[in-house]
Amino acid sequence: MELNELFKILADESRIRLLLMLHDNELTVAEMAEVTQMPQPRVSTHLSLLRQNDLVIVRKQGVFAYYRINTGTFKQQYPAFLDLLSDHYGNNPLVQQDQKRLKLVLSQKAKGNQWVDSVAGDMERHYSPGRTWEATTRLIAQMIQLESVLDIGSGDGVLAELMAPQSKQYTCVDNNHKAMEAAKKRLQHLANVQFAEADMHDLPFADNQFDCVLLLQVLTYAENPKKTIAEAVRVTKPKGRIMLATLNKHAHHHVQKEYGHIHMGFKPDTIEAYFMEQQCQSAQARITSQEQRLPHFEIITAEAIK
Repeated sequence: MELNELFKILADESRIRLLLMLHDNELTVAEMAEVTQMPQPRVSTHLSLLRQNDLVIVRKQGVFAYYRINTGTFKQQYPAFLDLLSDHYGNNPLVQQDQKRLKLVLSQKAKGNQWVDSVAGDMERHYSPGRTWEATTRLIAQMIQLESVLDIGSGDGVLAELMAPQSKQYTCVDNNHKAMEAAKKRLQHLANVQFAEADMHDLPFADNQFDCVLLLQVLTYAENPKKTIAEAVRVTKPKGRIMLATLNKHAHHHVQKEYGHIHMGFKPDTIEAYFMEQQCQSAQARITSQEQRLPHFEIITAEAIK
């Protein structure tokens, strides 16, 4: 869709109000009618046009239809448009009134025990007190039992704090002195953690030393990604695992300046090829998640068996 066509669709301010409501929420026609004080048939007409142009999507749950923003359309075609709308209409009296009524509607929904019904099938996108990824991860981590683990690019030890108690031996490696000092302080209560301030391209370990090697969000910083993976495979024991997470290939150049990335992500087949060049028994890489916040980076996770 061309930008001028998008402007035509949003020429009616009512459709802008609906988009702003659906930016972070999933709502029924009745709920949107209650918030906007518009008749339900009029709300349905606006939503039908938005849906025809892939700006919103609908999920059926029993007799209810729940609408939300089509993040895929905005991510691919208009990545900053929703934020622009929010900023421009933030002080609009009608929009401010909508937001006040929306809070009441959402509060009533929660009191009516409709929350699970309203988010079923899409629960991971919605907040609920106590239902956080951190809490879930800490619980699941207790089910894991590991032998010797090498965490390449371990930073200040946040992952090690989670995984080291489940490992017989855990080694943190990073080339940043300040990060390593912070990790030592964070992990000082764990006797099975060791530290090495070293370059990921030239690891100070013998061949075939670790049962599991982690490369989590470090490959974009590697001057030579192929060499980094080769080193990870070298220090892994035969039949050991190398676990990797990195960004999918993207075109957002600002991350190079803001975060110091050298590479703008990788393709899954490139990651698999790097591992197979090191004679791994198997390697599988795929896109497994997408960030909710702009610019919606996609995350690749990979596992290789030496």
